[in-house]
Amino acid sequence: GSQALAGFSAGMRVESMCIVPMQALGNAVSSFTAQNIGAQKKERVPSGYRSSVRLVILYAVIICVILELFHEPVIRFFLGEDGTAKALQTGRDYLVFMGWFFCLIGFKMTVDGVLRGAGDMKMFTIANLVNLSIRVVLSMTLAPVAGIGMVWYSVPIGWSANWAISYRQYRTG
Repeated sequence: GSQALAGFSAGMRVESMCIVPMQALGNAVSSFTAQNIGAQKKERVPSGYRSSVRLVILYAVIICVILELFHEPVIRFFLGEDGTAKALQTGRDYLVFMGWFFCLIGFKMTVDGVLRGAGDMKMFTIANLVNLSIRVVLSMTLAPVAGIGMVWYSVPIGWSANWAISYRQYRTG
């Protein structure tokens, strides 16, 4: 219903802010990879990737702690004074659930950054299309039957599939 959608939309706005550090790391590792490949120093790429993964873990832990401890005031801020109890509950539930999974999008964005920096746009695109397809198919088929929670579950599943495809490609060298 519209109230659940309002809560979910507010949660998505919070999610958009939470993934900014992960996007920045993905962009940074992309530039780092391209520069080192261009300078004939490919051996530096894995260490840059590992450093980015460590930063992803740090940011993900901080985000998780904030969302787990302060999910109610955060969602209230984004819903405003007009938020209904159903919208508030949906937004809170979404943030509490998603807080545990921001490491996945960070891992995905970091390895995707390596692929982009190496010029492997084909596999980058395939991985991201798989991610999107999983999210849409699971949400469209399971949410009407099992509820809005299936939309939430589809997100980390899609991120995980994207990471697995991209990481496998990264490991090929």
